Amino acid sequence: MAFNSVLHRASKSLLPLAIRAVGSPRTFHRAIPAVLSVENLRDFLPSSHFSTAATALKPTGDANLIRVLGTEIECVEEPHDVENISNEFPFKIKDNPGERTILLSRKFQDETIKIEVDMPSISDDDDDDADAKDADVSSIPLVVSITKGSGQYMEFCITAFLDEISIDSLSIKNLENSDELAYEGPDFNDLDENLQDAFLKYLEIRGIKPSVTNVLFDYMANKDTKEYLLWLKNVKNFVEKPATGILTVLKSTIGKALKELFCTGVVGRSEMFITSKLWCSDQAPEDVSRALSKSLEDLQLDYIDLYLIHWPFRTKPGSSGWDPEVMAPLCLQETWAAMEGLYASGQARAIGVSNFSTKKLQDLVTYAKVPPAVNQVECHIVWQQPALHYFCKSTGIHLSAYSPLGSPGSWIKGEILKEPLLVEIAKKLNKSPAQVALRWGIQSGHSVLPKSVNESRSKENLSLFDWHIPPDLFSKFTDIHQQRLLRGDFAVHETNSPYKSLEELWDDEI
Repeated sequence: MAFNSVLHRASKSLLPLAIRAVGSPRTFHRAIPAVLSVENLRDFLPSSHFSTAATALKPTGDANLIRVLGTEIECVEEPHDVENISNEFPFKIKDNPGERTILLSRKFQDETIKIEVDMPSISDDDDDDADAKDADVSSIPLVVSITKGSGQYMEFCITAFLDEISIDSLSIKNLENSDELAYEGPDFNDLDENLQDAFLKYLEIRGIKPSVTNVLFDYMANKDTKEYLLWLKNVKNFVEKPATGILTVLKSTIGKALKELFCTGVVGRSEMFITSKLWCSDQAPEDVSRALSKSLEDLQLDYIDLYLIHWPFRTKPGSSGWDPEVMAPLCLQETWAAMEGLYASGQARAIGVSNFSTKKLQDLVTYAKVPPAVNQVECHIVWQQPALHYFCKSTGIHLSAYSPLGSPGSWIKGEILKEPLLVEIAKKLNKSPAQVALRWGIQSGHSVLPKSVNESRSKENLSLFDWHIPPDLFSKFTDIHQQRLLRGDFAVHETNSPYKSLEELWDDEI
C-alpha cells in the first residue's frame, strides 16, 4: 500500500502544479503536459517507495565511464578508407564488422584457397640495434587451407612479416572432421632447406607471398582501428542504455498499482494524467499502434492522456542503442499520421512530440491534421529557447521543459544550479536556486518537469505559487550564457543518419 499511497499523493500534488503552470484545462487535444510520465515516473516520486533495483540512480561510476568513453572516442582517429586494392590482388575479401578476422578466398586451377587473416601484431620495438630481429617484429597470423574437391585438404599456419613468409606448421585434414587433432609434421625449420623452399614456392604461385600479404598490413591495421572505435561506441551505448527489462517490470508494477487505486476508489482515472512516449525503433507507421497497445497493456489502461514521439530520429524496428548500423530513414509525416490515428481512436487523448526544433515543429504543423498538443524539450535558464517559445505560443502548442534543473544527478551532469546569477537572485529572494530556476520556467510560460529523489526537495520544488520573481530580476536571466546540455551526438552520423551534423539535428538551434 505504500506504493499506492505515493501514487495518490503524487496525483493530488502534481495535478495542481500542472494546471497552474498551463492555465485552465482545455480540450483533450490541448491537454496539459505530463503529470505522471511512465518513462520518468521515478523523477517525480520519492525513491524510498520503490525497490532499489528498479529505481537506483545511474551510479557516478557509470557517468564517469560514459564521459571517459566519449573522450576516447573523440581521440581515436577516424580510420581512413583503404584505397581500392589493386586488381593484381588475387583474393576476394570478406570482412564482417565486429569480427577480428577477415577471410580471403580464390580459385586456383582446380583448387579452392581460403585464408583466415587475424589482427596484426604491431611491434613498438625501440631497440637501437637495427639488425635485431625477435618475436616483437610486426606480423600477421594466417591460416591457409587448400582443398581439391572432397576428401582431404592441406592447412598451413603462417606468420607473414613485412618482407617474408614464415611457415609455422602444416597438416593434412579431413573435410568431414576438420576439428580432429591432425599430425602437423616436424618443426618446419627442421626440414631440409630444399623442402622448405619448395613449400614456400608452392604457396607463392598460389598468391601467398610478401607482395600480397604486405597489402594486408595496411588493411588489417585500418580494420583494427575501425573495430576498436566500433567497440568503444558499442560499450558506451550499452552503458547508456536503460535497463529495458527493469522498465518493463516497472510498467507492469505501475499497472497493478493503478488498477488497485482505481478499483478501490482511492483515486479516479480522470484525476491522473499519464504520459508515455513512442521510442525511435517503433516509428515505422505500422509499429506505432502496436507500441502504444503494449504500453497500455502493461499499465492496464484503456487510454493514455498524452503520447509523445520521443525524438525526430528513427532506428530499425526491434533495435536498441544508437549504433550507426541501426539508424533508419526518417518517416515523420507517416509516423504522425499513425499518431493521429491513435488520437482518433481515443487511445491517446492528446498527442505531441519531444526534442523538436522550431523548424521541425513548423514542418510538422504544415502537414498535421491534428496539431501537436505538446513539445517536450530541454529548457532551463542556461538553455532558454526563446524562438521555440515564441513559435509554440503563436501556434497554441504547449512547451514542457525536461531537465529544468539541469539534471545534475544524471549522466547529463548539468550544473546550472551553480550559475552565479541564479545563486545571487535566490539569495535576494530567500529561495533555493532550484526554486528560482523552476519559478523562472513557470513565469516564462511553460511547465516544468523537475526530478528529485529527496522528499524534502520534492516538497520544496512544489512551493512555487505564493511568490514570484520581480520583473527587474527576471530580466537579468537573459544575460546568462546559453548552452544546450543534451547535444544529441548519438543521432549524428555522416552516412547512416539523416543528420550529418548537430546543426542539422537541431536546425542551428545549438
